[in-house]
Amino acid sequence: MLKKIFALTLVGCFISGSVWAQSSSGVRAFQQGQDSLKRQGEQGFSLVSNFSRQLDAKALNNILNAEMVFCYNVGSASRNYNGYTLDGFAINGFCGIVQNQLKSVLMQQLFGTSENVNFTTSEQCTINPRIMLRFIRGVDSTDVLLSAPCYSMAVFYAGKTEIFNFSPSGQIIDAIVNGFDETQMRFSSPAALKQVVPIGVSSTTRSGRGSSSQAKDIFGSSSASGGTRTQGGWNNLR
Repeated sequence: MLKKIFALTLVGCFISGSVWAQSSSGVRAFQQGQDSLKRQGEQGFSLVSNFSRQLDAKALNNILNAEMVFCYNVGSASRNYNGYTLDGFAINGFCGIVQNQLKSVLMQQLFGTSENVNFTTSEQCTINPRIMLRFIRGVDSTDVLLSAPCYSMAVFYAGKTEIFNFSPSGQIIDAIVNGFDETQMRFSSPAALKQVVPIGVSSTTRSGRGSSSQAKDIFGSSSASGGTRTQGGWNNLR
């Protein structure tokens, strides 16, 4: 029943445009200091202790104190694939900037609810990459991959990967990836277009109102860039 309630809450976030609406004040709200864990706890979020033990401290710091969170639709890259990649996965599309309300929901379900994760047993299936969330803090970032229907979450940082079994919360992972799939738009490289959108630029809601023309030029719709890496493609981490 709780999972159904969460799914409805998540759908409400997508419908209300929480994926896209990102203001400069929202960006400033992400900028937190050394007391960030305490403040997040006061707001109802408490990090599951297993993540603190298993994840690199810098990787976790990017997630907890992210200034922006970008979403990418990803899939397995074939041997002869030469397009844009993230952590070796093919980028199939861009699914938006995750705004505060939805970010809070994702943080609670992915990192703040112990019963959603099986920390003792590995999921016996092949990862099916669907969504990559890039948590950006300054010039550093941590990538979080969601897989479905092989329900798992992989955290990528500094060439290392930690994989967590989310089979106990498969319905929640389905709700997340399906919601982001509905917001998918064509991905285009900002570097190839020789344009960069500054951090904090406003992006559109799903209805397409209030768009930034600069963002439209880059992504074929509204979005923002967290910087460029032109070596082998924008943010190509293969």
